[in-house]
Amino acid sequence: MDLENKQIPIDLRTLEQNVPDKLHPVLDFMLGNLRQIGWAVTGIILVVAVYAVTSHIRKGNVEKAQDELGLIIVQKLGAERMSALETYAKTAPSDLKAKAYLELARVAMDEKDFDKAQTAWKDLEGLGDPNLTFTAKLGQAKCLMFAGKNKEAVTALTALAATAPAAAKRGVTAQLASAAEAAQDWPAAVKAYQELSSTSANDQDKPYLDAKVEQLKSRL
Repeated sequence: MDLENKQIPIDLRTLEQNVPDKLHPVLDFMLGNLRQIGWAVTGIILVVAVYAVTSHIRKGNVEKAQDELGLIIVQKLGAERMSALETYAKTAPSDLKAKAYLELARVAMDEKDFDKAQTAWKDLEGLGDPNLTFTAKLGQAKCLMFAGKNKEAVTALTALAATAPAAAKRGVTAQLASAAEAAQDWPAAVKAYQELSSTSANDQDKPYLDAKVEQLKSRL
């Protein structure tokens, strides 16, 4: 078979322009010795070369995206940073989306734009990373509280308290107690304060929590 007349299904010179420097000798040898090497062997080398180029380009894209995120954080403030982060997150590599959403949520909460912050927390949860799910749900609940949507916050925090890690359960319960009291959901508030009292490791806190329970019970 005449290898010189056979069309190669890839632009090798374009490939050569993008290949990392350390792969140039391999590619040059391959291009100059197609007949001697044989198409089958060359095909294997091409697969390896294309994979190396793809990995190299992807790594470069991720590094470029990291630099872009860093510049947004360093150079922009407030609403301008939020806008830039929203745009960035839409096309960010999957490895960097979580960082973008976390920063967007933080800035939006600092700016008291709780609707935008809640959207960012929801987007973070939507990534499906089990290590971030709890944080994202708690962030959403906090946004509801800060926005004065305490009844919705009670619903969210009640569900979250049932599945919270042991180390975080007391903190979630404290948030639930505060939201329930603000929403005038006295049964939920009493239950939350009772749980805080029964699990208190600080004797100085217990009298206050018990008094709070009795105060709220009078409103039932």
